[in-house]
Amino acid sequence: IHDNRIEGNYFTDPRLLYEWLQPIAPVNHLGRIAPVTGALYVDFSSGKKIMSTVTVRSDSAGLEAYQVDELEIQLEASTSTSNPFRRTEILNGSYVTFSKLIHDVFSLADTRLELAGSLFTFNDAWNYDVEINTESLTVSYDSQDLHLADISAVIDAGDRYVKLQGSFTPAKAPGRLSLSLEHNLIDEFGRFVIETTSPVDLDSDNLKLSHLWTPWPYPFDLLKGRIELNADATWSTVSDFGLNTKIQIENAGGHYGEIIFSGLSFDHRLRILPSLSSVKPGKITLDQLDSGVIASNISTILSLENSTTGPLPQIVARKLVGKIFDGSFSGDEIVFDLNSDSNHFELAAHDIDLAAVVATQQLEDIEVTGKIDGTIPVSINDQGIFIEHGAFINA
Repeated sequence: IHDNRIEGNYFTDPRLLYEWLQPIAPVNHLGRIAPVTGALYVDFSSGKKIMSTVTVRSDSAGLEAYQVDELEIQLEASTSTSNPFRRTEILNGSYVTFSKLIHDVFSLADTRLELAGSLFTFNDAWNYDVEINTESLTVSYDSQDLHLADISAVIDAGDRYVKLQGSFTPAKAPGRLSLSLEHNLIDEFGRFVIETTSPVDLDSDNLKLSHLWTPWPYPFDLLKGRIELNADATWSTVSDFGLNTKIQIENAGGHYGEIIFSGLSFDHRLRILPSLSSVKPGKITLDQLDSGVIASNISTILSLENSTTGPLPQIVARKLVGKIFDGSFSGDEIVFDLNSDSNHFELAAHDIDLAAVVATQQLEDIEVTGKIDGTIPVSINDQGIFIEHGAFINA
């Protein structure tokens, strides 16, 4: 202790305080906070302001439904001597770091948040306006990770609510998205909205869609194209977490197993959680599909619907048309189950060129001419697309 400043280190064990207070006023969350260490520095030398630095460190802490590990907080603060702590300015150099923050099946990992803002207190109420910046953030849902970077946000928080407005980029792809969040601390109802301000661009640096959400659980992937994503999530104590999205893809290329496609464009509204399905059907166009047999100029109305055979949805294609074997094909109510190793359906064929069909069979010394109509029975698995036992008549 000096004439115009106080400095020192401290140690406290909230679990001992919890045991002491238990007979008088139970404060249950104190029992979930590991010993706390830190330092305190307070400077009164200016006469008009109190300048202070406070650090807090704990291996783990639990509050209500939240758990945080390896927590460290440093606050650089300034408050007036005339009415101390009614308004406190949180200065540059303040930060929060933690190895993991967990809420239900969600978590944030290895995070450092830079803070600057103002804290107001009045009786039992408080309000905190703060700007937050961090270079990287990993958001986990269950066992899957979303890697984000260059995050900036403004938070308006009080004793009853948290509101956030900000923006970020995917950690491994060009693009920019805005976000907003509202969470009611009393009834634990919340909403989270994401909108694309600059499309995610997969056309450079050997990027893949599967790099953004790991581990990638689906048998398909995008290797090129531009993606715009809008998402709306809600949660509460009385309903499951829900996540709806609108996805726009332009001129994408990729694969489903060994099947290669290019020129994919679509606009689709999806429900991602609690299960993957379509909010409404969307139109999809495809320049080319290659599994050894080339199909082109494909369009259809597509929807993802719940399947009875497993956790993944089934894809239902309606009003399907395209070109194949120098002719055309069409189909309707075609079901492709993502839980199945193999899927089967029939297409109607029109003006199929026999010479093009024979060429795919690699038969030597056979020449045929003419066009036919008929039925193409199609089987699809991760090895490709196969046509077996079709029935044809002269066109």
